Amino acid sequence: MPINNNTLKGVSLRIDKELERVGTVTAITGYRDTRQDQQNDTDYSKADIFKTVFADHFKQLSQEVRLASSDKEKLRYTAGLYLMKEDAETDRSGQGGRDLNTLVRVPFAPVALPIGPTFGWTRGQIGRNWGTFCLKIRVFTRV
Repeated sequence: MPINNNTLKGVSLRIDKELERVGTVTAITGYRDTRQDQQNDTDYSKADIFKTVFADHFKQLSQEVRLASSDKEKLRYTAGLYLMKEDAETDRSGQGGRDLNTLVRVPFAPVALPIGPTFGWTRGQIGRNWGTFCLKIRVFTRV
């Protein structure tokens, strides 16, 4: 039976400040926290043979700062920096279902072995990623 429990939280703050004869400075800070618990029927049949279970947790923090000239100037520009940090934790497991024992027969065994609940694999991973510093400069001229 598929299971899908997701919790997503986030907040962002934007501040704009006009600087005389320079332009507008914009600062944007964002935070997101995502938790996902999912179970998928991986064999896509009516029987309970194999399923994949996911448990994910992601945290993201981002910061952007940019300077933009006024639209009224003959020479217009935009320049900025962006940084993003992400912490990721995931645990994925493949699990045999209740009906798996009907498919697995061992030679010389009189009945199928009940390996459903005990068969499986697990893989966990923790990661930390940093977004690259990004500097963008765009210049426009008005004709």
